[in-house]
Amino acid sequence: MRWLDRLRGGGEVPDWAPFTQVSDHKRFLDAVHRDLRDRGLSFEEIGGGGLRLANGNVLGLANLAQAWNLTPDADRAKVMRDHFDRLFRHWDEAAEDKPKPSFDEVRGQLRMRLVPDDFAASAREVTFVHRPFAPGIVAAVAIDWPDRVEFVDPERLVDWGQTPEQVFDLALDNVLANEAVTVERTGDPKAPASFLLGDSYYVSAHAVRLDRFIVPATPHGAVFSVPNRHAVIVQPIRDVSILGSIRVMLVATADMYREGPGSVSPALYWWRDGAISVLPGKAANGVIEFQPPDAFAELLNSLPEPTAEPEAPA
Repeated sequence: MRWLDRLRGGGEVPDWAPFTQVSDHKRFLDAVHRDLRDRGLSFEEIGGGGLRLANGNVLGLANLAQAWNLTPDADRAKVMRDHFDRLFRHWDEAAEDKPKPSFDEVRGQLRMRLVPDDFAASAREVTFVHRPFAPGIVAAVAIDWPDRVEFVDPERLVDWGQTPEQVFDLALDNVLANEAVTVERTGDPKAPASFLLGDSYYVSAHAVRLDRFIVPATPHGAVFSVPNRHAVIVQPIRDVSILGSIRVMLVATADMYREGPGSVSPALYWWRDGAISVLPGKAANGVIEFQPPDAFAELLNSLPEPTAEPEAPA
């Protein structure tokens, strides 16, 4: 995931797909259709990267498309086959009438995961334990099984005798204790930013504790983004170099959100005193647009120039 290296260095593809060429998008869809037909399944396209099977279940293709796009050509068929094998096996197991694991059996496997707030509309788990984190993002509680991620149904909390607050706290503690991140920095004093990266599906949950990466603390807070499940980008606000940081973060966030896998949000956010708000902006076709709200614009006007020896970024 050398995102920093990328920063330094006819027809249309739908918004949900990560491909830059229509031909690549068509190859992906052809491979999906071929795999499903080989399984004897019939389906119809319903838009937004979704397929409805004959039994009414809906397949979302966005995450699979991202994984497929990042996989060498020789391994793509296996990646797709394994993806559908896991999904269909999970559906079959969910339909079976068998005892659910107890709280003591899963407490060590509970994890917090950040997902788009419209996730429930596209996931088979229509209801799951979640709460708002930031505009467009919710924090969900999941069980990290060896072969899949299972989002926790609210009814399970009743069976477990646990409150939502208790499982959220435990799920976040498990992420902080078990899902390490690698911190990569731009190294540019005019555009500092830190990339928190990892292979875990739960890296994005580290954004819930941004204070751990903002040392020393600053009263102005930080700018951050959560482009996909494997990344958080953050920079404390200390001086006007934050404008360079924002430019870098807008480009990187747009790129990483589109490629995934596990896209979360294309937005940039302002975190201050535990409150989170959107910083409107976008990067597309080499053009960067940024429209800070009045409060953020006032803050920018009050910031000093960088010191001769700028503080190390988070």
